Amino acid sequence: FNVTGFTSHQAGETVEPSFVIIKTDSNDPVNTGANFNYTINVTNTGAGNATNVTVTDVYPAGLTFVSSQPNARAGTENTFDLGNITNGTSVLVNITMEVDITVTPGTITNNVNVTYINSTSGRFVNTTSEDTLITQLGGGGGGAGGGSGAGGRSRRVQTTEIVNETNATQRPKLPVFTPITK
Repeated sequence: FNVTGFTSHQAGETVEPSFVIIKTDSNDPVNTGANFNYTINVTNTGAGNATNVTVTDVYPAGLTFVSSQPNARAGTENTFDLGNITNGTSVLVNITMEVDITVTPGTITNNVNVTYINSTSGRFVNTTSEDTLITQLGGGGGGAGGGSGAGGRSRRVQTTEIVNETNATQRPKLPVFTPITK
């Protein structure tokens, strides 16, 4: 027979799973009223297999669940049963969210918990989070009683600057109002 690889363990040694959890967001910043995606990558980097792996995503206030792949557990929008994950295997959870139009612009933090059972029947929890900057485009202003002086009409232009290119942290600049001329 052909053996292309094997792993040896000492007698009595416990072989356990170990997880790396990476969570990302598709748009950052994201505008109020817009959809964006969270991707959760759950990888078992340990030597053992994990059973009953469950992802529970704790959505921040102001976000509305739209859809997911895989589907969430029946009766929930934020719990995903991934089953058993063997060593060296990754599973992705993709979640589409909508930012409520009434959310105050700023940074929101989304937390995710991954629970599993190891070979000794212990239950473990791994946690990670992702920050998302919420911005608001919009506008208007002015009207007959104020505004920019050009018939009271103005438009707001949203700009963003990169603060640190290494980790691409972004923050909004102050809005710029420019007059609209006829």
